[in-house]
Amino acid sequence: EVSAPRYVKIAITVELRARSAELAVGLKIEADRRLAAFLDPLDGGPAGGGWPFGRPVFASDLARLLHELPGLVEITALSITPRDGGGLPPDALICVDPDDDEALDVRVTVGAVEPGESTP
Repeated sequence: EVSAPRYVKIAITVELRARSAELAVGLKIEADRRLAAFLDPLDGGPAGGGWPFGRPVFASDLARLLHELPGLVEITALSITPRDGGGLPPDALICVDPDDDEALDVRVTVGAVEPGESTP
């Protein structure tokens, strides 16, 4: 018997630091775009062909995705929160609820690289 996948809602919160105020808006737009595309259950995922059933989202997946953003100084915070409680069953797909304004929350602060500070 074939049945529809079960979707498990998650929320992502990311805080990024931009090199300058001029780059902050573009950084947020591009981070939102990359995260939404990556987290799309049908077209996203690590290989880009849809999210694998039962595979959770790891912070390292998101950090790797955001690391190369133009104007990024650092990722200052990153959290993944299940919305429905519990784990991810093997027959489920992750999803970010597009109707939940807090499900994908990207915040950008501005700050130059301090002397002696490394950049990503």
